Amino acid sequence: DPQTRWTLTTSRRTPPSTTLRLRQQGFKNLTFVAFADVGPQWLPEQLAHSPQAWVTEDSVSMVYEALTAGCATGILAIPTRRRGRKKIEQGIEALVGDNLATRYAAWQAGGQLASPKETFNEAARVAARILEKWPSH
Repeated sequence: DPQTRWTLTTSRRTPPSTTLRLRQQGFKNLTFVAFADVGPQWLPEQLAHSPQAWVTEDSVSMVYEALTAGCATGILAIPTRRRGRKKIEQGIEALVGDNLATRYAAWQAGGQLASPKETFNEAARVAARILEKWPSH
C-alpha cells in the first residue's frame, strides 16, 4: 500500500543475509529497522502507535505482542524447515478461526484485517481462569 508508512524490523533469529537484503530495499514508504539497532522498549512503543501489524507465522510471541497492543494483526506465511511445529500451527489457526488474526492470503483475496474486539491480555485471562477454578478460601 503506497499510502501507508511501513516500518519493517527483524528478530534475533533473522539470518544476516536476510537483514542485508532488507536494508537494500528502496521503497519510499518503508523504514527498515534491524532488531540489533534498537533497545527493548522500541517494539512495544511502535506497536502501541500502530493500527496494524503484519507478523510472520513462525513468530508466535510477536503475534501475541501485536494482539496485546490492540493492533489489527496479519499473518504472513513463510516456508518452514523445522518439524514438530504442529502446536504453533494450531495456535495460529485458532487465532484466525476466532477472527483475532488474518492470514495474508485471505486479506489479499478481499478479506478484512481482523482487529481485537477487546483488550487482548493473555496474562489477565489466565489469572482469571485460575481464580475461577481455584478460588481462595
